[in-house]
Amino acid sequence: MFRLFLLTPLAAVTLLAQSHDLTVKMTGFKDDKGMAAVALYDQPDAFPIKEQKAIAKLRVPVTKGTATAVFKGLSPGTYAIAVY
Repeated sequence: MFRLFLLTPLAAVTLLAQSHDLTVKMTGFKDDKGMAAVALYDQPDAFPIKEQKAIAKLRVPVTKGTATAVFKGLSPGTYAIAVY
């Protein structure tokens, strides 16, 4: 199953350049065995079909129907994720 999510911009707390972490919690997996692959995009022309243009990719375990991915060190901006 292929799921698409659009994320809103991350807010900067101060005027200084900061990095942020983005935690993505996914639910509704019917099988507790296996991994969820998550790709993070910052360019609309690449999302979701050009996986090689993702700025980060993670594989996370599925446990009790859920999986959690944490992308670290992101600049404030607009991102989209693809889960497969």
